[in-house]
Amino acid sequence: MPMSRIPSLNWIRAFDAAGQHESFARAAAALNVSPAALSKQIAALETHLGARLFDRGPHSVTLTAAGRAFLPVVRESLMALEGSALSLFGTRQNRPVILRAPFVFNASWLASHLQDFRADNPDVRLHIVSGAAQEETPDEADVIEISFARVPPPDAMMLFGERITPVARAEIADRIGTPGDLISETLIEIGFHRTGWQTLLAREGLDFRLARAIHTESTQMALSLASGGAGIALARRPVSDFLQGSLGLVPCLEDCDLAGTQSFYLEDPFRKRSEPAQKTCDWIIARAAAEVTGGA
Repeated sequence: MPMSRIPSLNWIRAFDAAGQHESFARAAAALNVSPAALSKQIAALETHLGARLFDRGPHSVTLTAAGRAFLPVVRESLMALEGSALSLFGTRQNRPVILRAPFVFNASWLASHLQDFRADNPDVRLHIVSGAAQEETPDEADVIEISFARVPPPDAMMLFGERITPVARAEIADRIGTPGDLISETLIEIGFHRTGWQTLLAREGLDFRLARAIHTESTQMALSLASGGAGIALARRPVSDFLQGSLGLVPCLEDCDLAGTQSFYLEDPFRKRSEPAQKTCDWIIARAAAEVTGGA
């Protein structure tokens, strides 16, 4: 019959302290419990394991062979637990900065700049999550929100807009000589974007309803399908530039682009934040501004 889980982590901590100090009294002082309480915890652990971990003398305790074998396993496990907790939650002085943004912002724009960010801010511990992720955050001062919207959120700063450009694999792009040629190809449309194929083709006097279309839910999915040869997708510059390049997609026509009606916004940029979060905000603002003006 398999052994059940150890009921209390306190039993493990008591054993670890006693094994390091080789004294119940000193271990109890280190854990801020009474020697009697610590002794009971160790006895409960020994009963649960079915093995004696300490030889108890009148004035000292020593590890048994089983205890000596078990101690390094316990020590390594506790250190791994503490290390993971520090990585996820930090200390009061060095909490991680949580950047919550649309997936394409994180997977493309941020991905292309992340190495520079880390070089400029080696002390900032950044946790990157998509805008769809719902998770508890211990300190809102350490959370940075990037949104994609047509109407600016209250107290938000626009980072950049988007320009819509048809892109495809080179062999498909080579077949497109005029906007009218787009109708003969499969067009990959994103359902929730306000500016898409219908708007772009209407500007050229073309009817999107005459085209073969694949509908999908995201820019990254559309670009991935186009990379596989499924058709022509709409890149959204500058946010998707990195994904477009990494997937080997090229523009189908020069000067065939269109300004989108939605933009990326940094929410509440002037709210008081922790120092690492403020560094991250300032860096994003500066890098986005440099890119918009052609300085990056």
